[in-house]
Order: sequence, then C-alpha cells, then structure tokens
Amino acid sequence: MGRFHALARNQDDWNNAWANGTMMRYASTRGKDAVKYEALMELALRAKHGDLRQENLDAWIKIQNLTRSWIEELAVIARDLRYDALIGREVDNDRSAAPDVLFALTANALTSPIWLD
Repeated sequence: MGRFHALARNQDDWNNAWANGTMMRYASTRGKDAVKYEALMELALRAKHGDLRQENLDAWIKIQNLTRSWIEELAVIARDLRYDALIGREVDNDRSAAPDVLFALTANALTSPIWLD
C-alpha cells in the first residue's frame, strides 16, 4: 500500500509529508484508486459541510476507515522494523499547525509516571 502513496515517491517528499502531517492521509498514485478516492473525498466533503445525505455520510466513513487503515499500515511496518514508537504530525484543519502525535508500538516506548509531590 505504501509504495502507491503519492507522497512516498522519494525521500524529500516523504520527509516533508511526515513533517507537516500529510503522510497520515491516504493518497494513491494508482490511476483508478486515485480516481475513486477523489470521488469519495468529494462526497465526504459534502457531508463535512452539512449535506447529510446517506451517500455523503457513507463516503465520509469510507475515507475515515481508509485513513485509519493507512496509519495502521505505517505503524505495523515500523513495529516490524523494530521501532518502539513513531513521532509525527497529524493534519488538523481546525488548527494552524499540525499537532504532534506519538504512536507507541511497544511497551518500551512508555515509562511509568513520575509523580510530583
């Protein structure tokens, strides 16, 4: 799946997409997949802007699930490469800057809390 991500074509694109959070969004370069994704996104944006017809809501759910699957794919690959965690950014259209996000992939990525007196 990753080899078809539009932002994974080269190291510079990957680095920029990881830094600004757009790598967390699915974006296919395969012809018919890209066309289907764009059509789904158009319907999903209608739902986001208040057009709550069932086809728009269904598209919104499909986009959300596709994004979750993509993020899970990133996490599984990183875990299989023996990373303990991923630190990146997530696109948030309601904020001016992409917030940082931590994906703990193993128990080694977390420590017990240090309680302050």
